[in-house]
Amino acid sequence: MEKSKGISELALYQDYQAGIEILSSDSVQHIKKLFQKNIEKIKNLKEKPLKLAVIGEFSVGKSAFLSKLLDKEGLLPEKIIPSTAFITEFYFKEKEYFEVVYEDNLGNSYLEKVEDLSKLKDDEYKQNQTQNKHQYQIKKIKVYLKNPILKTFCLLDTPGLNDSNSKMSKITEKIFDEIDYAIWIFDANKAGNDTEKEAIQNLYNKIGKSIYFLINKADVKDEDSILQIIDRLEKYKKEFTTQEEIYAISATSKEKEYVQKFNFFKENLKQNILLKDQQLSVSKIRQEIREFLIKLVTTQKEHNKSLEEMITILNEYRNNKVKLPQTGTTLKQIIEELILEQLEKLYSTIKESDIYKENSNSELLQFYCYHGTLEVLRDIQEKIDDIYTKYMDDLLKENENFNQKLKISLNASSTQPNDLYKEIEIILSNIKSNIETSKERKILNIKGYIIGLLTDDFIYKLIQSKNENVKSMINTDIIKMLIGKDIDLAFIDIKIKRLEELISSTKDNDLMVLEKLNYELKKSIKIEGLQDATI
Repeated sequence: MEKSKGISELALYQDYQAGIEILSSDSVQHIKKLFQKNIEKIKNLKEKPLKLAVIGEFSVGKSAFLSKLLDKEGLLPEKIIPSTAFITEFYFKEKEYFEVVYEDNLGNSYLEKVEDLSKLKDDEYKQNQTQNKHQYQIKKIKVYLKNPILKTFCLLDTPGLNDSNSKMSKITEKIFDEIDYAIWIFDANKAGNDTEKEAIQNLYNKIGKSIYFLINKADVKDEDSILQIIDRLEKYKKEFTTQEEIYAISATSKEKEYVQKFNFFKENLKQNILLKDQQLSVSKIRQEIREFLIKLVTTQKEHNKSLEEMITILNEYRNNKVKLPQTGTTLKQIIEELILEQLEKLYSTIKESDIYKENSNSELLQFYCYHGTLEVLRDIQEKIDDIYTKYMDDLLKENENFNQKLKISLNASSTQPNDLYKEIEIILSNIKSNIETSKERKILNIKGYIIGLLTDDFIYKLIQSKNENVKSMINTDIIKMLIGKDIDLAFIDIKIKRLEELISSTKDNDLMVLEKLNYELKKSIKIEGLQDATI
């Protein structure tokens, strides 16, 4: 297609394409997905026909005008009452036919293909609607013609504005958001009334000055009247379009004068619209690239903020994981203090007992020390189990809070790399599984050490040595070392470090890609000699 080929050769599109090529790598498909709609819209502007609607108040002769423009006079029904209650779209195809699109109140639709174009004029296809009026209504008609104009533009015939059926006006006003250009047809008998100006203003608000004004039914007025109408419409022309001249034609007259005028207008239309299609499409592409850039800059800021937030969450978790949320005291300190407190309490109890006072070297004192030690041992073991379980429960809760914060931050990111997301899920699951496994351990190294310590007549020997300092007889370094083995959280540090590396790497890579894309897109719309085109 010449249009697509011509645009592809422009520096604007080449630079834009260089930017899009950056997104071709599998590793950045999560970024490309964000801008897929922008990419598709620009691709459509390059390749697909643009939408050109024929608009005006009812009975101004839009259908007759389109029939003649497409060299198919009499193709569409022409009646005094409003006859086009839906949009009729015209597309290019080698084989000519039309399709009727029916739709019910639930949005269900079906197509009826009609090979005979003459049935468009006879409205024969409307019988289906009449028979099923409580079920289906005609939503639109698609007409396929072998006409070169339709290679460039999809033409739309619209319901008349300002008719007694407000539904018909709403159908037309709704497509203002969908079209690229419009031919506004005035009726020579009533051109330039207040309702028309309001509708033209609404159209202008949607598509700017991409409007072409045309006066129809000029054969019913004399030349002076037509000149007066054109003069009256000059203010419309200055405000709403860039065309140099407003033409007055007749879509139905067979008089040679009006046949020539229509042909002259048609050539002018080609010069102003059809032959400028590439330039017009480039204008639209430039605007879409600008919109692309706005979205891109916002994405860069949001993505950077999100990833920085994730790294902050990782650091907070790493710094807080070895403390009990309630006390802020380390587990090593709690267990060490528990052991010393219980042994000192037992030591004091025995020293104050009558058995000790009566005979400090008796077998009865040794038995009493042994029996008291067993009770303290059980008590210490139970308390260590409780402390350990409580600590691991707190650690699991803190881990769950961390997981939730990280996932919320990740989901809030405008880009979500699938591979990163999966790997984070695996690492988070691994951390949680390791904590749960640690919690379920029934035999702790520290408990074994305490058993070995206290079953070796520890208190009795302490009493015999006349040593009043219990702590001096216990190797607290061993206690701390064993507790460290029992609660080995190094795996969390390793996993958190891996998460941080993953997120930082993604952050650096993604932001580099976004920055390159930003550069190429900016370059593409700064090409000299490409002016924004309007009709």
